[in-house]
Amino acid sequence: MTRVGFVGLGSQGGPMARRIVDAGFATTLWARRPETLEPFAGTAAHVAQSRAELGAASDVLCVCVVDDAGVDDVLRGPDGALSTMAPSATVVVHSTVHPDTCRRLQADFPALRVVDAPVSGGGLKAEAGELLVIVGGPEEAVATCQPVFATYGDPVIHVGALGAGLEAKLLNNALFTAQLALADELFDIARSRGLDPQALAAAVTAGSGRSYASELVGVHGFGLDQMSDNAGPLLAKDVGIIGAVVERTRSPLIDTARVALDRMGSDDVWSRPGLSVRDRRFVTLACVSATASVPAMDEQVHAALASGDISIEEMNEVTLHFAVYCGWPQASQLEMSVRTQWQRIHADRGEEAPPFPMRGVYDLGRPDPADRVEHGVRCFEEINLVGAPPQDSPYFHAGILNYVFGHLWQRPGLGSRERRLVTIPCVGVSDSAGPIWSHVTSALGSGDITYEEMQEVIAQFAAYSGSARAEVLRGVADQWKATQG
Repeated sequence: MTRVGFVGLGSQGGPMARRIVDAGFATTLWARRPETLEPFAGTAAHVAQSRAELGAASDVLCVCVVDDAGVDDVLRGPDGALSTMAPSATVVVHSTVHPDTCRRLQADFPALRVVDAPVSGGGLKAEAGELLVIVGGPEEAVATCQPVFATYGDPVIHVGALGAGLEAKLLNNALFTAQLALADELFDIARSRGLDPQALAAAVTAGSGRSYASELVGVHGFGLDQMSDNAGPLLAKDVGIIGAVVERTRSPLIDTARVALDRMGSDDVWSRPGLSVRDRRFVTLACVSATASVPAMDEQVHAALASGDISIEEMNEVTLHFAVYCGWPQASQLEMSVRTQWQRIHADRGEEAPPFPMRGVYDLGRPDPADRVEHGVRCFEEINLVGAPPQDSPYFHAGILNYVFGHLWQRPGLGSRERRLVTIPCVGVSDSAGPIWSHVTSALGSGDITYEEMQEVIAQFAAYSGSARAEVLRGVADQWKATQG
């Protein structure tokens, strides 16, 4: 029997995995959060102790994590699941991510079979085995996965080649978002004409204008306000991705969807008071770079440079800082985006782009290692507002004190405030409790970012990285606030 691996045991992924286990598949689970494994105690599911162990135990590996960065983190790297998976194995990406994330996986691992299969319906539908599963990928690979899909999906619809499932899901979500805008407008007009919105909702439901969106707006007070906090950031992410995929200057579908996002406040974070556009660009650059979505990265890099809000020297510092907090492989994508957009900006102006300045040894900081570590200790304490760690491991000595705080945080080109604006979203997408607590509370405690500004940082983060992760940052900020009397 096919051995199935599963990662991403959230409110929807958990019930999906349980259906696979109950169907009798030899199932192996892995999770960052041990509490998500508790519902599987006493079942036949095996729990892997690492991503590599998960990969070795999987003929079909289902990935149901939050975003592009999460997909790559589970699969790639020397300790990732792909490091031990058999060449003929199949990876199924259930996450709603950029289609190019799956295509890059296939290009980088040609022997592997990759299938994109985003799902829709939520936890209750998953428990009932009634999720909509929209599949993209080659026929043979999809056929291998069909018995697994059948445990939690009905209907399961194969729409085309690799990436097609995600494009279909994103188009569906864009259509739903556009319909929200139309439904909101419908009830606005009704109120202005003196119509009873409840009666109108009943008429529309019984008539040809019926839609799930209009019914949802009706049960949420005949407007979008009640939906904005939970649905807004996720819809904004999906509309942003499909808008970049279709690459049209104008699209009535995307334009109408953005009307709904604007009304929910999810497409309008840029115009909110409390944080400058320049500051918002630092936050957003880190968010989109963490997703590894090249179109979104290109869009934000181009906007930041072309507007003059961030100089090319500052952008290069952002890339280096991002590399330290989100990883060098992902930063290489940002580096390429900066270079291509720098060329594009000057080409659009009919100019030849000036070359990047060559770097000398002066750019590498203090030459004496002992001096660098000494300054690193002081910088660590100034930034983190706690004592420096012991110099008893390469991680702390060579990494944290020698390089991160002995050099990176002291480099010219960005101040501590700007570096915090890049760091906070980086640790926010990492889901690592310690760094999140440390960097949010120290940014507030230092005065580099006020509590009110932090709320705007979190709002910007939510628009590009999702409300669930934003709530973690908000919880830490609120706990810090509570200690201030």
